[in-house]
Amino acid sequence: GMLTMAHHAASIVAACAKVLVSLIVFGSFSANSFHITSFGGRAQLHRSQKQHISTSWLPNSQPFKHDFSLKAQIAAPDEKTAVNIVAIIPEDKESPFRTKWEELFEHMATKLTWYNEKFVLHTITEASASSKSPENLEIMKNSDVLFASSVFDQKAVDFISSSAAEIPTRICLECAPALKPLNKLGGLEPEGNPLVSFLGSKLWAKQDAQAWDFVKLLYSRHTADDLLFSLLILVHSYHAEVPEVAGGLKSTGLDTLACMFTNCRQQIVDCVTDERCKTGLDCLTACPPNDQVCAYRCIASYETPQFEQFSLCVLQRNNCLGNKADIPMTPEVTPLQTWRGEPLTRTAAQDILIG
Repeated sequence: GMLTMAHHAASIVAACAKVLVSLIVFGSFSANSFHITSFGGRAQLHRSQKQHISTSWLPNSQPFKHDFSLKAQIAAPDEKTAVNIVAIIPEDKESPFRTKWEELFEHMATKLTWYNEKFVLHTITEASASSKSPENLEIMKNSDVLFASSVFDQKAVDFISSSAAEIPTRICLECAPALKPLNKLGGLEPEGNPLVSFLGSKLWAKQDAQAWDFVKLLYSRHTADDLLFSLLILVHSYHAEVPEVAGGLKSTGLDTLACMFTNCRQQIVDCVTDERCKTGLDCLTACPPNDQVCAYRCIASYETPQFEQFSLCVLQRNNCLGNKADIPMTPEVTPLQTWRGEPLTRTAAQDILIG
């Protein structure tokens, strides 16, 4: 509804706000207190070589910088890269997501295939992991992403510790303390050696630290949609492009900047030099991705004529971000055939539509 549309607009405007930092670099004008959050980019990982390539996530408060390195190379969306995810969860227990763990991840497995039929989610329960069956060991061996949650059974912990070392992307949330050192995203082991983790998050693995914080934030919301989004973020950031995710998290490229500078330079200057408009952009960029409530609050609180003209020029008149709203082709939903035990007629359909 309107909230979804508002959030979509807010996400795009937040992405546009990144150009303001770039303008500072180009020397057009000065601005203060900008906090630009940018998520986007992904690296293709070749499991056959057991080689990790870090992501091209852009850290907070950094000016735009195009990355021509290997880590910034992205496979074409139509390549349909296969990604295997293994989830290790409690058995027959209620989750904080208001449903049982097994039902939750069965739902996740189905929804992942809607984005790419080659995204496969395997589920192993604590009890099953304790047996260390050949089948489970084979699943672990061939997995690209490990997502363990609320695992405390000692035998299951031992199974994960002994079989997960070769999985390139590993997330263990709300699990036994022994599993914390296993967490790994790109070049960062966030709960490994404290000194190495700290230096990594500040120096060579800033992007991975952002990914870690974002996944934890999504998980803490305890909703199925946010859990699915966190899985897609891990896939998109480290293994295979997810166009539906890339659209909301993409970085501002040179073509986008050229479009904005050419067509909307005055609108950008007007917004940044207006205190209320600038505050609105700061508010939007501080919102976590996919947080509709936060984005809508910013739009409602700080809307100004300058903000409106900025959005109109960048988003509608020139579509500088190249956004599109393709209709999802999956899942395939067949039209309703019956209604209240009778064949659905045009008259009945109109009654349903009108209410």
